[in-house]
Amino acid sequence: MLGLGLSLGGVAAYAGARSSALAREGREIQAMSAIMPLDDAALREDVALADGYRTWTSVTIATAITGGVAVVIGATLLGVGHHRKKRPPMALIPTGKGLALHVRF
Repeated sequence: MLGLGLSLGGVAAYAGARSSALAREGREIQAMSAIMPLDDAALREDVALADGYRTWTSVTIATAITGGVAVVIGATLLGVGHHRKKRPPMALIPTGKGLALHVRF
């Protein structure tokens, strides 16, 4: 679970970088539109960039939240598993007359 969370964090980082690049390209087109009117091809590209930006932003948010939750759950499971390994639930203890079975509930 911890590995899954870290992997999703990597996907979120990639998606965020892609979203940022699309936003930067869209701002460049918007800056060009202030200088001169855009032709049909530039308008279509602007719409495609906006759609891509929305898609990659959604992917970024979803994978970041899911990855963060998976990391917390994985760390919790790792801590609980480590804690349980410290104290075995059952132990054989040597006594003067033999062995005694000690069980913790």
